[in-house]
Amino acid sequence: MVGWYRKEGVGPAEGLTPASGNYAREAGSLMIDHRTLIIYGDADMHLHPGLWQGLDAWVPDPELHRIEGAGHWILEQHPARINALIRSFLARTSGAAPAAAAPVGVDA
Repeated sequence: MVGWYRKEGVGPAEGLTPASGNYAREAGSLMIDHRTLIIYGDADMHLHPGLWQGLDAWVPDPELHRIEGAGHWILEQHPARINALIRSFLARTSGAAPAAAAPVGVDA
C-alpha cells in the first residue's frame, strides 16, 4: 500500500511539481499535534525503519516502540505486548485508569 501512495505522488506541491492525488490545500498544516504511539516490528518487510527517520518534524515527540523479531502482522504475532503498550499509553495520556483486560496468550 505504501508503494501505491509513492507511485501516485499524493502530496503537496514541491518546487515546480504541483500538488497531486487527493491532496487538499485547505487541510492546513500536516503537523500532528497530539500524543502519538507508534509500534512497529523490526522484521516488517513492508514498513522499513527509515519511515520513522525525521518523523519528529511532523509529529512532535512521538512514542516509538520497536518490537524485535515482529513482522507486518505484529498484532497477531505479539498481541499481549501490543495490548500492554496501548493500554499504558492511553493510561498515561488520557488521565483515565485503564480498564481491566481479559487474559490473552503470552507473546514470544
